[in-house]
Amino acid sequence: MNINLKLIKLLILGILLLSITFGCNLPTRTESSENAASPSPMNLGEVKEVLGGVLAAGEAITVDIPGDPLDGMRIHAPENALTEPVEICISYQDVKSHSYGEHFEPITPLIDIDLQDITPDDFLEITVPLKVPDGYFALPFHLDPETNELEGLPVVGETADSLTFLSKRFSKFIFAMVREIALYEDIDTSFVFGKSNFKFPNQGSWFTPNGHCAGQSLANLYYHEKYKDKPLFVAYDGYDTAFFETPDLWQDDVMVYKLSSIVQSNVWFEGNPDVTYWANFEKRNPLRTYFTVAYLMLITGKPQLIILSAGEGGEGHAIIAYQKTGSTFYIYDPNIPKDGTRTVAFDLSSSSFQVYHSSLKSDGAPLAFSHYYYIPPKDLVHWELIGDLWSQVESGSLTSDPFPRFRINIVDRDSSFQKMPAITVEREYETNNAVVDVFVDQINSPGEVTIWQTASDYQTPTQIATKNIGETTYLNLNQGENFFGFNIRTKSDDGTLNWAGFKWIKITLSESDEQVEEEKPDTQANLSLEECDMTRYLTIEMDEAKNLKFQENSPCSHDCSAKIKITNDSSELVNIFYFQYAFARDTGLSWTGERWDGFGAAAPGDVKEYSVMRRYEASGECQWVNHGISKIGAIRSDQRCTWLADQYKNNFESSGIEWLEIASPCP
Repeated sequence: MNINLKLIKLLILGILLLSITFGCNLPTRTESSENAASPSPMNLGEVKEVLGGVLAAGEAITVDIPGDPLDGMRIHAPENALTEPVEICISYQDVKSHSYGEHFEPITPLIDIDLQDITPDDFLEITVPLKVPDGYFALPFHLDPETNELEGLPVVGETADSLTFLSKRFSKFIFAMVREIALYEDIDTSFVFGKSNFKFPNQGSWFTPNGHCAGQSLANLYYHEKYKDKPLFVAYDGYDTAFFETPDLWQDDVMVYKLSSIVQSNVWFEGNPDVTYWANFEKRNPLRTYFTVAYLMLITGKPQLIILSAGEGGEGHAIIAYQKTGSTFYIYDPNIPKDGTRTVAFDLSSSSFQVYHSSLKSDGAPLAFSHYYYIPPKDLVHWELIGDLWSQVESGSLTSDPFPRFRINIVDRDSSFQKMPAITVEREYETNNAVVDVFVDQINSPGEVTIWQTASDYQTPTQIATKNIGETTYLNLNQGENFFGFNIRTKSDDGTLNWAGFKWIKITLSESDEQVEEEKPDTQANLSLEECDMTRYLTIEMDEAKNLKFQENSPCSHDCSAKIKITNDSSELVNIFYFQYAFARDTGLSWTGERWDGFGAAAPGDVKEYSVMRRYEASGECQWVNHGISKIGAIRSDQRCTWLADQYKNNFESSGIEWLEIASPCP
């Protein structure tokens, strides 16, 4: 009985293996392309299946059909490419004719590798048997299943009988060849310099301090692919902060500058096999890089991405080649976006690229780039991610915006020319005073604020001040509308300043005659105590107290410290106040006793911290310390609530505010 059961199991397993090995069992494979619903630029023959099997990580699978065009085709999966074995089916269709032009000569059938919708975690290595005639150049192409457009793939291995390429994205692909002589001719693309490119220079940012050349180039290529007829150069000028076009100022191109940095942060260079394989292969055959870029420009009519490196293992840069004259490529370098004369040249006599001089970013140290690589853009970043980011730009809001938020605060004066509480300005502000104070805060990193000014009829912005973040300066106003732009730059660890944001505001200086004042509705009536008291919207969190013991012979026993975190959970700007105490024995504190103090303005969601500390004595000689806070509250940051401060002179004990009592974590 047991023998029969084992025999039955073996028979079933054999049938399953046969079904996997000799048939993909996919109904769609029997359909001829002539009957397909969507039109194709290729007239294809019937589908022929040549392999069905299982591919596992660290293994390879090979087509073994003597006499077949794909006999010897091999697919290898690296160790980390697949989490579990996957079913694979390879089929092909002969190309009877096509409409890709005279320079597209198929050298293989249209090959379909089906991994059952599985996307490998790493690149698979595909070797295809073929012979390239002398005087010809061959390249593999992906056929986009939705658009039928061709996308080039980098070759990473070459023998007399085969070519090898890498891919993570599997659909239909084909090898095509062209006479090499055609690749020495002049080639143009749909990219027009000064229209199809971004206008801002790559200076990096708070998010990408070393530059975002690849992110800027990839975002540029995506836009051109989707909207090639739309001029990108002027499309997002000042978007979405300016009141008008600012062609002389790139710093306020906020949305697209952030977009470039975000794409850069998602680019895969480190450990990318496509980069490693291609870089190693290029060192032996730079002529293939030249031919690859030229052939793709010729066949697709599109600009192409080129990756540069400053020597072996050196730092990298990304540029876009959009035109070829002789053996010279005209390029868009994100570092010099308005220079249409930039080129990289290929020396035909030495079969090598000449050194190109640029840097990691426009204001970076000069570098000499000597290595050139072609890498498919979609192998460096998820193309859908760039599309989603562009959609967010179009909607006017980057939902995944990682950049720091900041506030522009105006300090105005009342009729007695006394300073009023700071008011955060989102977009517009109106005053009767010809001078107002201004400061920027809510940035945790040190840095600078550069202020630009222009008139209502728009003139080239003038830089009027540079201040540290949090530092106050003044603005002189002209009658009517005044426009001020605030460029925020944060300081990195090496001391360099990086773009972190930009915002325009409009300040209107209105007439101040008494008649106008009398006709104005009374909008400045004081709010009630209940309306001004925002304490109920505060959330208090206290870290666990930390105790640090002194040595046994010390007159002090131990230190206890903790942090109190206060969050403004309201939707309003508030001023947070607290009642603090500080008592000590001879420790040099600037003051002792009890008093009211405050953090100042806190925007919605802001978190303020206060450090509590107490030193306990073991003997009478200990210089003990005890400082902390016992009450916390908040008042709406509104001129109509200033009566509280005026009436109680910042001594709020009997103000009626519902203070939160704070128990010390160090009793």
